[in-house]
Amino acid sequence: MLSLIDPCTEFESQTIFTSENKSKTISKFSAKYIYSPSKISITVTEYTGPSTGSYYFSPNEDLIYCSDKKPGCSLIQPLQNTSEDFHFDMELDIWDPYPQTYHYDALVGQLIRRRGILMHDKNIQFTGQF
Repeated sequence: MLSLIDPCTEFESQTIFTSENKSKTISKFSAKYIYSPSKISITVTEYTGPSTGSYYFSPNEDLIYCSDKKPGCSLIQPLQNTSEDFHFDMELDIWDPYPQTYHYDALVGQLIRRRGILMHDKNIQFTGQF
């Protein structure tokens, strides 16, 4: 079990969009997540995609987001009450705005705290660095 006095815990996610027959990579996206009792810090560490498009990345489609055409974008999701349960779905959209010839989206990570236990992706207990 992760106690609230642990200084931080981190993990990464990677998402790859491919063509239907998987012969061509359309886009790669990676992010690093650092959890501390008062916030979740997220940094986009890799992004490649079509030159006409960009990405939009957000926990729970919130007002806090990253949107860019390159890696390096960072955001902080504050945790208002450090003892309450939470559930964040990290959502990614990749599209070209004008004209919209493609649009890809995916849930690229999850961070959940239930009854003091921190978990990520598919309810894997989050007890150290990954």
